[in-house]
Formats: sequence, structure tokens, C-alpha cells
Amino acid sequence: MLTKTDRNRLLALAERDPKIARELEKIDQAQARLADVAARAKQQERKSDTREKVVIGAAVINFFLAKTGGREHMARAISAHITKAADRKFLVGRGWPLDHEKLEE
Repeated sequence: MLTKTDRNRLLALAERDPKIARELEKIDQAQARLADVAARAKQQERKSDTREKVVIGAAVINFFLAKTGGREHMARAISAHITKAADRKFLVGRGWPLDHEKLEE
């Protein structure tokens, strides 16, 4: 990666030398391709992270729900970790028996 100073020097030279101008263009294109690849990798990592959470969450829910009283036991286990009022309200609306003391606006 070129420093700003080096790039400015090369731009000044590129005005007089078309070879330097072409090479600077190639550098710009390569940097744009690299940024694109990095953005796609970051997006894929976010998708993989979300999928991991969904798969593990579904497995944990199924594990607890397969047992008698499992829903209540799981609700007690996760209640302290669900602090957003909107999230708690959503889960209570879906039938999860969460205590209402641990709210964060």
C-alpha cells in the first residue's frame, strides 16, 4: 500500500510518464479488488456466525423441550441474560415464562 506522500509523488510523475499512470491504475484496481474480496469475506463470516447461533440455539431449545418442565428450566437459565425489554416482551409473548425483574430499556 502506498503512503499518501508516495502516491502524490507518483501522481505528479504520472502526468509526465504514461507508464507510471498505467501502473498506478493497476494498483488502484488491485486495491479495489482486494477491498471487494475482504468485504465478501466479512459478509460470509457474519452469515456463518448467524447460522451457528441459529443451529446451536435450535439444538439447545430442543434439548430442553424434550424434558418435562424443560421450558421453565430453560427460561430460568436464560432469564438473567436477556436484558433488553423488547426482547423479553417478545419472548414472553411467545410463551416463555421469564421473570420481569431484569429489564434494561
